[in-house]
Amino acid sequence: LTRVGCRLVMLDPDLDFGTDTGRLMATVFAGFAEWERKLISNRVMGGKTAQAPRGEFNGSPIPYGYTDAWEVIPGEAGIVRRIFDEFNAGATFNAIARGLKADGIKTRTGATWQHPQVAHIVRNGTYAGLRQWNGTEAPDDTLTAIVSLDTYRTAQERKTRRGNPTFGKR
Repeated sequence: LTRVGCRLVMLDPDLDFGTDTGRLMATVFAGFAEWERKLISNRVMGGKTAQAPRGEFNGSPIPYGYTDAWEVIPGEAGIVRRIFDEFNAGATFNAIARGLKADGIKTRTGATWQHPQVAHIVRNGTYAGLRQWNGTEAPDDTLTAIVSLDTYRTAQERKTRRGNPTFGKR
C-alpha cells in the first residue's frame, strides 16, 4: 500500500500503518499470525501421528476397495488384485490404466483410471494389511488385506528396481 501512496488505518485497535509505530505493530501481528499457523499445524500433525498407529481415520481418503468402516468391497477388491497382479507380471502403470479403461472400469468417482491412481494403489500397504504413516509400515490385525504381503512386497521390489524405492514418494 505504501508503494502506491495509500495508508492503512485500523480503528480498533487504533493503529496507523503509515507510521513507524504502526509498521512495527503490523510486523508483530504478522509474526504472531505465523506462529499461530505453525502451532495449529503442529497440533494437527500431532493428532494424526497419534491416530495412525491405532488405525484411526486421519483425514486421508478411504482407499479404493474399502468402505469407511474398513470393510472390503468385493468388486473393488478384485480390481485392486488385478492391478497388483498385472504390475507384478511386468505391466506399467500406464498399461494397467489403459487396460482398465478399455474394459470400461471406472474409479470410485466415475473417472477413467490414470497412471497416478494405479501407482497409488501399488504403493499403498493398506492393501496388504499394513498401516503406513510418516515413512513407517506396521502390520494391523484389524485391517483386512486384499492382497497378500508377498504380493505387496513383490510390487515394492519391482518399483525399487524401476527407480521408485519408497512408498510415499512419486
